[in-house]
Amino acid sequence: MKPAFFALRTVTAQDQYGTLSLPLRFPHRLCAPADKNGEGIVDPTEHLTGYITKAKFTKRLNQTVVDQFGTLHLDVVRPELFMVPSAKNGVPLTPPPGDHFTCYKVKRSRGTSKFVPTTVNVVDQFESVTETLLKPFRLCAPANKNNEDPTAPAHPVHLLCYKSKSTAGFGTLDVTVSNQFGPDQLTLIHRRELCVPSSVTNAGSPGGAFLDWALP
Repeated sequence: MKPAFFALRTVTAQDQYGTLSLPLRFPHRLCAPADKNGEGIVDPTEHLTGYITKAKFTKRLNQTVVDQFGTLHLDVVRPELFMVPSAKNGVPLTPPPGDHFTCYKVKRSRGTSKFVPTTVNVVDQFESVTETLLKPFRLCAPANKNNEDPTAPAHPVHLLCYKSKSTAGFGTLDVTVSNQFGPDQLTLIHRRELCVPSSVTNAGSPGGAFLDWALP
């Protein structure tokens, strides 16, 4: 997505991998609640706005990640996005708001099997589309932002985001989001990933899927 304007700010984010000081540059992703393969949507009001970030980070190798597609062994490489619960187009969030997430780039651990591309049907508020999930691309861990929720690092439900492709095109769409950082005008330009509930090492309760839209 294309952001209208965003003032640089820094947050402290604590998750299972430690505590990071994250400069948030501008919103670059909007994750919309999605119904995958007719499984339903847990909360249609809560979106996630993803802000570009980076920080010094020590890789975590061979992390075991479990989701509905199986068990994967992934290296957690570096933080790339910070996800913030957000309302869209003036529709308020259903309380209580969900977790913030620190999202890390991941890659397949050495010597482990490749992910077999999987086709899914996805319906969100913008469209109905068939997507092929190509590979796991990003792992989002529940985060305690600025000490607002010290229990967050222990929350079991993560999001594992898969790089996806589809033969269906997408134009542009203007939306308004609002969260702790205030309102922003965004332009959605194309879909990028599908994020599904997952757990790291131990399984957690299932949550809802999100279709990830990009901003350049």
